[in-house]
Amino acid sequence: NCMKMLAEEFLIRTGLSSRHKGFRYLADAIRMVREDASLLHNVTKRLYPRIACRYDAKWQTIERDMRILVEKAWENNAPMLLKSIGYTHSYRPYTREFIYLASIYPGEEE
Repeated sequence: NCMKMLAEEFLIRTGLSSRHKGFRYLADAIRMVREDASLLHNVTKRLYPRIACRYDAKWQTIERDMRILVEKAWENNAPMLLKSIGYTHSYRPYTREFIYLASIYPGEEE
């Protein structure tokens, strides 16, 4: 589906690949937030458990794997990409912020 492709495109543009542990978790989180931004209001009680249930994992594992990927993305290409969509800080965004920014990423067609 289109939202899944946009999420994966964003992650790939930050230098990540589907081989990275947590790539699918993060792509799912981005897709879910595109559909319902209110999931960002309490990620540990709403977003992470939904993803954990889908992958039969603990929400803490989901959080850790996504946080590590956000750190890796920041070391790669993310600062320039995030700046292009309005992130002006010089420090790495929290996972929740990264998911939000990825969810508003317009992709190639816009």
